[in-house]
Amino acid sequence: MDCNFNSNDEVKKAQEIFHMYVEGAYGLNSQQDRNKLIEKGCFKGAAEHNKFIEIFSDGAITGDELNDLTKSGYSLDFVGELKRLAGGDGYNPLREHVKWLTDNCVPKWYRIRDYKSGYRAEMIKMLAGIIDLSVIKEEALKAVTESLLSALNDSARSVRSAAAGTLGKIGDESAVPMLILALKDSDQDVRSAAAYSLGKIGNKSTVPALLRPALRDEDKYVRSAAVYALGEIGHKSAVPTLISAFKDKDTYVRSAAADALGKIGDRTALRALNLVVSNDIDPNVRSSARRAISTIKK
Repeated sequence: MDCNFNSNDEVKKAQEIFHMYVEGAYGLNSQQDRNKLIEKGCFKGAAEHNKFIEIFSDGAITGDELNDLTKSGYSLDFVGELKRLAGGDGYNPLREHVKWLTDNCVPKWYRIRDYKSGYRAEMIKMLAGIIDLSVIKEEALKAVTESLLSALNDSARSVRSAAAGTLGKIGDESAVPMLILALKDSDQDVRSAAAYSLGKIGNKSTVPALLRPALRDEDKYVRSAAVYALGEIGHKSAVPTLISAFKDKDTYVRSAAADALGKIGDRTALRALNLVVSNDIDPNVRSSARRAISTIKK
């Protein structure tokens, strides 16, 4: 493989290519990636770039693929380093390379507004995956939170929805006021994500906002997210409204209401839950009510 790297740089070359594709696999511009690597002399052209796109696209580097690279003329140092980075035969970049991702990518990704509109939602989704691993440094996480709060006002609904959902993963109570405002967003996905995140944050001050207007929302997914959130927050003031949710026409909302009452654990809900077991036409709703009754009686 012709490349402007010395033989002693094969390890470095493998690292650069690997990290470029790990980053690219989560929504960065593959055309941009290709051009960077071609400019550095790593690839002769698009065909060689596409070879690595195929290798990385299924989320694993197999032993056969590593052997094929060796047979194609890639050096043992190059292939060996790819195998080491991959953690053997197969890889999970968020598991094996989370330190690299955190140290090198998060400082760029939290500047969401700097990206073109087509990538902003993908950047947030990638951040959400890393946030799940609880490895982002505290100072970076604060910057991420501030950027996500700004993204709640983005012109693209996909960005607003992704931002609302990711703020729940962070769990910073400073996001509560903006998430409450997002319950009135024109897009139902944004409203649903905001309600869900308010439940994950668990601040009891959000109960009135979830009771009104989220539980009266025209969209069933928003209503079910609000019901879920009330169950996560666990405040008994929500019990009467959750009981009234058994009149909802959507079975998922009724089932979620039963689950939420079980989480809250207030015995005043037992009568209503028993009526659901006896009268609701949907077997999943009745099953949820039975589980809730069992939980409350423990």
